[in-house]
Amino acid sequence: MFSKHVSQLTYSDIDDLVNTRQEREGYHLDFKVEFGKIDKAKKELSKDISAFANTSGGFLIIGVDKHYNIVGIEKKIQNKDIDEWINQILSSNIEPQIFYFDPKVIEIPESEKVIVVIHIPESTKKPHIVTEWNTYHIRINDSSKSANHNQIRDMFEFSKNRTDEFNAFLKKRNLVDEDSPVFGQNKNSIKLFSEIPEKTGLPKPLVLFSLIPKYPNEEKIKLSVADFKTWLERNSKGYNPYPSKSLFYVGYDYDLKLDGIVLKQTRNKELTSYFEILNNGFVEAGLSSSITYPYENKHTKKPAIAIYLTQIIGYEMLLLGFAKNFYELAKYYDDVLLQVSFVNVLNYKLYGFNNKHRDMTRYEWIDISNKQHNNFKLNFRFNPKTLTDEDILEIAKYHSEKFCRVFGLDQDYCFVDNELSVSELNNFHL
Repeated sequence: MFSKHVSQLTYSDIDDLVNTRQEREGYHLDFKVEFGKIDKAKKELSKDISAFANTSGGFLIIGVDKHYNIVGIEKKIQNKDIDEWINQILSSNIEPQIFYFDPKVIEIPESEKVIVVIHIPESTKKPHIVTEWNTYHIRINDSSKSANHNQIRDMFEFSKNRTDEFNAFLKKRNLVDEDSPVFGQNKNSIKLFSEIPEKTGLPKPLVLFSLIPKYPNEEKIKLSVADFKTWLERNSKGYNPYPSKSLFYVGYDYDLKLDGIVLKQTRNKELTSYFEILNNGFVEAGLSSSITYPYENKHTKKPAIAIYLTQIIGYEMLLLGFAKNFYELAKYYDDVLLQVSFVNVLNYKLYGFNNKHRDMTRYEWIDISNKQHNNFKLNFRFNPKTLTDEDILEIAKYHSEKFCRVFGLDQDYCFVDNELSVSELNNFHL
């Protein structure tokens, strides 16, 4: 419909669509003129938006009359800005709630009125019902119609199949069952170097940071390898809480795959970290030696193993910042599952606390460690389009508290006044 994202549309784009290209209403496009009676407008708006979400997605453009003239609409309805009014109507009249892009309000030159453009992708949570009518709607040709029994059944089946595809992909990557002996094991992670097996005789620890899109069977990255590597190099750093820290190294060794690319960091010919990006939008960073190390307990004189708190939580925050740019590149705007998987970390002690917790230096003299979970995972589902820096901080704080709890601590020791110690993160090397 448009060659740019809805948030970047201008009046000339709408004028080109309506008057130059003379696009007419159809399966993916609907025009609306001024709203009439408010109650009827609420129902019609909910019906049309839900119909697009229940079918194949589309655009609703408000401010174009039945003769395809751009006439515009008032900027306010019931003393509210038009976009705010639309958001409130849709959030209260459709279940489950629909993901759509924020309504784009476009000024009309030499006019007091505006055009409103709403882009609604096909939903993975369909069917959506309009609660006012207790009815499901779908898009048929150029109008929104009530769905029949078979169509409703097909929508439920569609969502179920999407869920099954997602779960099958997770199972293939060994990211589902923490009790499985192959949890977290894949072609890259098994190659990661760690000195722990040699020095302690214990299994190699792993920490995997995975971003998993809802549609794992669809190709989303369609750039050439050269263009994609250029994009990755530009976007390898620049994220809070440490903008100068790289998530991965593009200019070093890499493997090309049929379905993606694996960036590899090596030291003394040993793989110390990897960053895998698949064309379906799956991203995974794997670490071992850089976030764990064996040492001798000063109190017991026995070997022990440490795992770092701030480095892991800080890396998670960097990855979430990267996710916003990556999924914008992929033109993917549905939910993404963030999963941090911990493998073979039983009896490990937690280190790398916030510098303001200086009293925790006594921790190495205390027998507090992870005594329950050899493997575990932390999950959080988010939408990259709406993800904010505040959201990233809240996700990190939530995971940090869970992380500390697993390792026997009764509070979060990573954040103080919503900040982690950058000096701790500075000591982290891939």
